[in-house]
Amino acid sequence: MKKQTLLFALLLVGGIAGAQPTIWGGAKMKLEQGDTSFVTTAGAFKNYVAAYFSGGGTVSTVNVATANGLAGTSDGNAGSPTLTLTTTVTGILSGNGTAISAATTTGSGSVVLATSPTLVTPALGTPSAVVLTNATGLPISTGVSGLAAGVAAFLATPSSANARTAVTDETGTGAMVFATSPTLVTPALGTPSSATLTNATGLPISTGVSGLGTGVATFLATPSSANLISAVTNETGTGSLVFATSPTLVTPALGTPSSGVATNLTGLPLTTGVTGTLPVANGGSGAATLTGVLLGNGTSAFTATALGGDVTLFGSNGTAPLFYTLGTTTTSAAIGFARSSGVLNLNIPDADASFRGTVSTGTQTFAGAKTFSGAVTVSGLATASAGINATATSTQAALNQKGVLDTDYRTVTSTSTIAETDFVTYVGTLTADITLNLPACNSTRDGWTFRFVKKGTDAFAFILDPATTETFYDGATTKSYFGQGNSATCQCENGSYWNILR
Repeated sequence: MKKQTLLFALLLVGGIAGAQPTIWGGAKMKLEQGDTSFVTTAGAFKNYVAAYFSGGGTVSTVNVATANGLAGTSDGNAGSPTLTLTTTVTGILSGNGTAISAATTTGSGSVVLATSPTLVTPALGTPSAVVLTNATGLPISTGVSGLAAGVAAFLATPSSANARTAVTDETGTGAMVFATSPTLVTPALGTPSSATLTNATGLPISTGVSGLGTGVATFLATPSSANLISAVTNETGTGSLVFATSPTLVTPALGTPSSGVATNLTGLPLTTGVTGTLPVANGGSGAATLTGVLLGNGTSAFTATALGGDVTLFGSNGTAPLFYTLGTTTTSAAIGFARSSGVLNLNIPDADASFRGTVSTGTQTFAGAKTFSGAVTVSGLATASAGINATATSTQAALNQKGVLDTDYRTVTSTSTIAETDFVTYVGTLTADITLNLPACNSTRDGWTFRFVKKGTDAFAFILDPATTETFYDGATTKSYFGQGNSATCQCENGSYWNILR
């Protein structure tokens, strides 16, 4: 071995130092190992050395061991062999870290893991612990042990009959009874510690109630007035039982009642049944005797002496009876009665803007609209601050004037606005054209008429100008007038435009 290694080293050194031609290929080499020598090519020797130092090379044969439950084979490929492992074990495999063997199983289906498995019809045996929170379908007759006789049947069909079969110390028969609103059929209740008999029926009064006084049971069974008299021991009078509302008493001795309302009493004798004086608060006079007044009852009169005047009125101030002489006043106040000492006055004032009253010869001011159905004659000056609206008829003119007509007018010499008080407007001497602005022609001013007269001798004009976008009847927006004595009359028509009247 030392010779082989030494030869290999010499070859490497010689190859590097001498820079000989490439020998890798078919050149042959002789190698010795002990007493044995053999010849190989330099290329084969190169491949051997390269594989030795780099870990590469070519696999010529592969042996597969068979053990621990596995068998293996190789396809014999020297460069890239394929290994196949097989086993004779069937079913679910179990490993112990060294060998593989068949696991012991029961049942069929999928492998079960610990978390949230789904088992199909498993036989669980006796588990060491189990939580049945979501379990369903447990048969009560076979799935639960330790139940007393009949309990399983009651749990499966919880009827009163099954409950009675299951329990062993019941009493009575029929349906099961619960605390709220039970219906018991002929029960023997014994002596209850407490009971409320609000809706109880059928209790026999003669035998079911103890401690009643003599005759009380008879009255309760037949509650007549006679049985009540037999039951009580300190009654007074006889006859039927009396109740508070609308009783009919036969010859009762009422004594002195503490209170009473005698609205429907009849037959009360005034001479013996009434005492005292009826006070004013109760509609009486409050006086024991009346003098100085003439009284009547609608049929006959009771004579007394009058206290003066034609008529004397008997009345009261709420406390004592009073006698009033009737009178009138004309104070400027509302119509009404006013008492002054022993006189009761009816105030009738003159009518004015504040009070109703009579029309007199004095100066009066009336408020509110007044309508007269006949002719109205005014002998003095009639002043109307809001105009006079008169409508003509077939036989009467709207306005019948006898005598002169007095109208307001004014004179202008510069541009002006025509007001409702300018019936006649005179235009004086001008130094330039002026504009007279007409008021708006609307429904309120329909029919209003204004007159204009040029008095100056100058050559300038006055110009009539309707308001805003209004025009004259012919569509003109203005009208101009020159020359002394020239005039125009404007009238608002239909509340929409101005007409010129010649």
